[in-house]
Amino acid sequence: MLARNLLANFSDRLEKTQQLSTIILLNRIEERLRQLLLMLGQEMGTPSADGVRLKVRFTHQHLAHIIDSTRVTVHHILKDFQRQGLICLDAKRHIVIKG
Repeated sequence: MLARNLLANFSDRLEKTQQLSTIILLNRIEERLRQLLLMLGQEMGTPSADGVRLKVRFTHQHLAHIIDSTRVTVHHILKDFQRQGLICLDAKRHIVIKG
């Protein structure tokens, strides 16, 4: 039973690592950030009235570090995503990915 649980956890981590690797290989930073947000929505999102709310509040620096970019670039891209209606921020400043 313990071996099965360890194998399942290892398999999940391997799959997430592969997903992140695929995201980092994307050329366009906008697409990297879009794919990261979609992955985070699947992994740690909760349904809300506006879309999928990320349970964890990510800073621009956190997101930039994950996609190998700068905080300023991530800030501008997130603003563009908001203008396009792809995301919004809730009252507690959590990202909500609109469906």
